[in-house]
Amino acid sequence: MSGISINWLTIDDETLSDILTCALEGGSNYWYWIEDVVEPKKWTFSTHENKEVHYYQDYPINEGGALIISDQLDGENKNMCLDRGGLLRGLEVLSTKYRQHLASLLSGDFDAETGDVFLQCCLFEEILYG
Repeated sequence: MSGISINWLTIDDETLSDILTCALEGGSNYWYWIEDVVEPKKWTFSTHENKEVHYYQDYPINEGGALIISDQLDGENKNMCLDRGGLLRGLEVLSTKYRQHLASLLSGDFDAETGDVFLQCCLFEEILYG
């Protein structure tokens, strides 16, 4: 099983993809825009059986893949890179600042709000909106 880990905590790739889906398809739609994508050099994880079809939420999970995101509510936050390192950073921020959202993620009881918080933690290292 692959995933990201900090200290005692490992989140598997499927859960990462699910939480990013919550953000990208609902929770964060009011502030973000995907400006560009960086396709991974090698796909080690995909939510779709057809390996030629990859959804945006899977790009940052795979090494070398990324989403280039801009903040549509604040002109200062342009072209932020969401990659595997950003996912790790988001998990670290959740574990130290927003434990109630971490608990939702760990229990599998997460939704668009949790996804939005996670994406903001990945990119801003705090909750700016919501």
